[in-house]
Amino acid sequence: MRILLIDEELASLLESHTEQELEQLRKNLIADGRVLDPIIVWEGTDIIVDGMHRYPIAIEEGLDFTVAELPFRDRAHVKDWIIRHQLGRRNGDAFARSRWRAMVVEAATKFVDGGISKNKAIREVASANNVTERQVKNDLAVHKVLSTLPP
Repeated sequence: MRILLIDEELASLLESHTEQELEQLRKNLIADGRVLDPIIVWEGTDIIVDGMHRYPIAIEEGLDFTVAELPFRDRAHVKDWIIRHQLGRRNGDAFARSRWRAMVVEAATKFVDGGISKNKAIREVASANNVTERQVKNDLAVHKVLSTLPP
């Protein structure tokens, strides 16, 4: 069985599951007899990009799983991928979704070779997430303040 790594910085992008949610995930995986969705890793590494909750359960329970590798140019692109995929799922409360939207705008404006203007990034994130541009601007403001606070 392949040994994979959970990177703490990447894991911090996700919302923590409650004990009940983790227990339900465990029950589902055991009932299925294996992990149905592949664990996604950064190509050429053993760093998990998607499946950070499924993987430890699979190891603990001795469940089979598959690994799929995706290529990323750098760590910033890995983070962007994780955030965008979290936004595309139904998990995450309103605060988490606000945080992720702000992070997508920030990432979109930082990429040297593919960066876009902040206003364009705000428009795109608002459209993709069915919220107003004002909401995304508010997300950015809250995220900016919160990022200055100690953990």
